[in-house]
Amino acid sequence: MLVSPSGETVTSLPKPKPEMLIDCGDCELRELVFYPDERLARRTREVADPTSDEVRKLVGDMAFTMYTMHGVGLSANQVGSDLRVCVIDVAWQMPQRQGQPSAQLLVLINPEVVWNNGVVEYMGEACLSVPSVQAKCARHTEVIVEGVDLRGQPWSLKMGGFLGRVLQHEIDHLDGVTMFDRMKPGHRAKAEGEYHKFQATIQGQIVSDEALESERELEEALEETGLERKEGEEPTTEPQNGPRRRRPRRKKRRR
Repeated sequence: MLVSPSGETVTSLPKPKPEMLIDCGDCELRELVFYPDERLARRTREVADPTSDEVRKLVGDMAFTMYTMHGVGLSANQVGSDLRVCVIDVAWQMPQRQGQPSAQLLVLINPEVVWNNGVVEYMGEACLSVPSVQAKCARHTEVIVEGVDLRGQPWSLKMGGFLGRVLQHEIDHLDGVTMFDRMKPGHRAKAEGEYHKFQATIQGQIVSDEALESERELEEALEETGLERKEGEEPTTEPQNGPRRRRPRRKKRRR
């Protein structure tokens, strides 16, 4: 018998079945939310109807975004939704075993960690919402997670290893907890420093790209209008071969 941290007996439910999402032909790439966006610090709300078109569309878009961005897990608030939904597939980036599908997408709706073995281990993790950072985070080595699927059917999954770690990572997101919150203080300070440097580099690159684009647009405009631009000077307002200004006539002096 397994007992949850609150003292309740953990029920035995069937394992979740991998989803194929065959009918998701309108999947779209959603924009990722990056740390420290406040949406990543909020607990998501439970899904009232797991079978709704809204949830199915969200799941399809999340799966498409996760695969496109080469992730193994993604929670709804990482794409701007406040619903308690996450998707996980740790198989698609691993060597395919004989007889197993290349992708095994797990759709977790209203998931909760109902039991853990009390053993914590620090191992390296990464996150799509915290690009460029990889650091050791604390996770239980074995957990039981319960939730429902897209058909509203309840499931239970006891898992350790890499999948167990990904499960805890994504459910943390749904609780408003990021990987920084699972690091030792020294590791967190170092990881946040690296992340801020990365952000500054990206921001500087964006500014440089915008300046370069403005420069190109100006050069194209000058070329189209025939304006002349000298190095270090603003472009002239007359065509290169345009009319010259006449000198004013000198008045004759009376004798």
